[in-house]
Amino acid sequence: MNRTIHLRAVVLALFLPLVAVVTACGAIVQKITITSIEPSVGTLLGGTTVTITGKGYDSGTTVYFGDQPGTVTDVQSTVLTVDVPPAINTGEVDVTITNSKSESVSHRQGYTYRSMLMVVNRGTNNVGLFDVNTLEETFTAFTRSPFSTQGLVPWDIDTDWIHSLVFVPNGNSSTLAVFQASVVEGTLTLVANPVAVNAVGPVAVTVDANHLLAFTGNQTSGSISAFSYAEDTGVPSLIEVTPIAGGSNPQDVTSDPTLLYLFSANANAGVSTISIFGYTAGGVLTEVATSPVAAGGTNPTALALDTGARLLYLTNANAGSGTISAFTYDANGKLTAVAGSPFAANGMGTVDVVLDTSRRILFAANQTSGTISSFLYSSTGVLTLVESIGSQGTQTYALAVDAAHQLLYAANGGSNTVTAFTYSDEGTLTYTGTQVDCGGTTPVGLAYMP
Repeated sequence: MNRTIHLRAVVLALFLPLVAVVTACGAIVQKITITSIEPSVGTLLGGTTVTITGKGYDSGTTVYFGDQPGTVTDVQSTVLTVDVPPAINTGEVDVTITNSKSESVSHRQGYTYRSMLMVVNRGTNNVGLFDVNTLEETFTAFTRSPFSTQGLVPWDIDTDWIHSLVFVPNGNSSTLAVFQASVVEGTLTLVANPVAVNAVGPVAVTVDANHLLAFTGNQTSGSISAFSYAEDTGVPSLIEVTPIAGGSNPQDVTSDPTLLYLFSANANAGVSTISIFGYTAGGVLTEVATSPVAAGGTNPTALALDTGARLLYLTNANAGSGTISAFTYDANGKLTAVAGSPFAANGMGTVDVVLDTSRRILFAANQTSGTISSFLYSSTGVLTLVESIGSQGTQTYALAVDAAHQLLYAANGGSNTVTAFTYSDEGTLTYTGTQVDCGGTTPVGLAYMP
């Protein structure tokens, strides 16, 4: 008898049942798996629909992105369709799937949350696009940035966060460019050729995402152009052009999508004014009976609204020191100056204003001084200066605020940079040390998209 053959037979007899047991217990065969997640990138707002492939899924399957549950909308044994939950911060999170048998699997860093910062560069007719890291308080240009506005001398920018749309008026081309923003690709893609505003010199834009409307302030023509846009594609269509009665040279426009009012800051040859229009859900404008009102300063430059408190703020560059005019407005659109308005901006050449309405903080950009002023404002609109600090650049044209992370961004037209600051609940600013090339020249507009 061959003892070697006999020994092998004994070993196999002992080992094979053990393999069968281990395999049956699932220690070797993974019953639930993740093969792919597409797309694997989305915005902080959540709502992105992802497709997850693998196996072992059933009707009781749950999907977590980090520690937040997604919404499973369709289940097959090898495919899941899931709506991604919102997130607080950008960055990568684990994706964990558990079925009804309590079998679980995780894809480490399987999904990435991103937010974007956009800067309009007037001198080079483009938009710089930046990937924001909210945890590290830094931002870097996407690989394919910047993106042409397909027009001359862009002046302003506004966004529809819900549909990831970006609106830019080209002042010298008299067109409105609309882009689809993609955090997956890090790109801005024109939804169609820029559309004519049927007026001259659009320098400002405001978007009412609730009603899929956009309005441009046309400086040379002294008018407002109203557009609707398609919810699925973002393609704009001109509704009408409305002259500004008793006002000319609009510098900025903003809208209240709840009460359906539009405000225009007009740098008239005589007294600068604010015009007020009511508008329908279809975008038809009608100037209210109490319009226009005196702006409270000269060379008005930018508007900001706290729609919850019904407060409107207007920056005035003036010939000397800048000021900020403050108004309340009622359900009929009537503006009433706040006691003590206008308030000193504590800087020269005040050209932009943004609000953190949750903390009642106002920030103003002083172009000539190269500074940023911060204020607290009361429920009645009264401003109290907190401080003014250097913007870490020159010719500060524009600001954007990320209230969720208490970050403020500044576009500096003289140094062609964008700088970042954190701020406290009391409005105190701290420079983060982040200063990035704007991707062009003469940055004049900023927008943050979470």
